[in-house]
Amino acid sequence: MKWILGTATFGSDYGIANRSHFLSEDNSKQILAKAQRSGISYLDTAPGYALAEGIIGKYHLDGGQFNIYSKIPKIDTFHSESVLNSIETSISRMNVEKLEGVLFHSPESLINNPVEIVRKTLALILESKLVKKIGVSVYTENDIVIINERFPEINIFQVPENILDRRLINSKKIKDMFTKGYEFHIRSVFLQGLLLMDIEKIPVEFSNIRGPIELLQIKSNIAGCSLVDMCLSYVTQIEWMSGIIVGVITAKQLDEIVNFTNVKIDLEKLPILADNQIKDPRNWK
Repeated sequence: MKWILGTATFGSDYGIANRSHFLSEDNSKQILAKAQRSGISYLDTAPGYALAEGIIGKYHLDGGQFNIYSKIPKIDTFHSESVLNSIETSISRMNVEKLEGVLFHSPESLINNPVEIVRKTLALILESKLVKKIGVSVYTENDIVIINERFPEINIFQVPENILDRRLINSKKIKDMFTKGYEFHIRSVFLQGLLLMDIEKIPVEFSNIRGPIELLQIKSNIAGCSLVDMCLSYVTQIEWMSGIIVGVITAKQLDEIVNFTNVKIDLEKLPILADNQIKDPRNWK
């Protein structure tokens, strides 16, 4: 199983459950050191993640080393030169020779631009030898279908999936692509920490998730495990999962994740979150 440490929290208070905790550079480096000691060798980052790329670069200068997945910011009008410049800047900032993968941060960057121009740019990226693979961060199965049909050379898809949002688990399209060698990295495993929050601390605008989380807590108590165990057990049992992206704000949280207890999950007895406003963080205020 490929653990991928998300770095959106580095140098910020990213995450609904993290609004009162600013993750400093020193604490971010402590988490990186813990990740390396735990055998995690992959990071997920982006130029838009506050100070993340800079912190990673400083950690590498101190002797650390990770394989990096970074991103290309949303593009309204495609220009090959600006895309390559973005990649080169990320590589320089993080003090690495190349990226394990570069993902387009928005599926609209690919879908809303002329196919010929996008394909030319994808070819230039691969010819540059700056990255091993090209990917995209998506939100729906429809995004995957459209992008795969137009750009089969894109072979990494970062997708949302968690124990209360099981929209993709039975996707025949994803299963078929997985057997053909495409990678699917699962994000939103804890829904920015929302799934792990105490019920009384959940903001009122997220009240529709309180009932499902209470049921999860009851299930975890019966099973004698934690909510972290429940959430990770679900995603690790997905047959098309290529990697799991996890974000933390302390080294202790990372330790709990990598040493989680894998429990059997009975999907028929689990609640499903129906509120689309909550399932998709893009809708959050």
